[in-house]
Amino acid sequence: MTGELMTDRVGYTFLELPKVRTISDQSTNLEKLCYALHNMTILRSRPPEMAAEIFELLFDSAEIAKFTAEEKVKYEYDMTTERDIRNQIAYSREEGLAEGLEKGRAEGKAEERRLIAQRLKQKGFSDEEVASVLD
Repeated sequence: MTGELMTDRVGYTFLELPKVRTISDQSTNLEKLCYALHNMTILRSRPPEMAAEIFELLFDSAEIAKFTAEEKVKYEYDMTTERDIRNQIAYSREEGLAEGLEKGRAEGKAEERRLIAQRLKQKGFSDEEVASVLD
């Protein structure tokens, strides 16, 4: 081994999980995470010291990992359905926004034409002359 860096794209971080035996309110999130990972198999519920959202996600993921094969299939189906619905809503919003912008532009052009016609009329142009200018 030469100690040369093979690539800067891959990195490893090693955690020594057994060293964290207890946690308290003063423990850092890293210490709490190490404690949770080390004791995940024996923890029955989330300790009150792990109230942060990141720990909620961790424990929810652990619950999903315990699903039976049938539960996993149902969960995946439910997640796919939820993603499909979210994508449909996002697409609808984008389409609605584009349609609204287009309508707004058209209304803006109509308003602009109306103002031009009004100004021309004030300057004494006839209806025919105004119509020919706006065509």
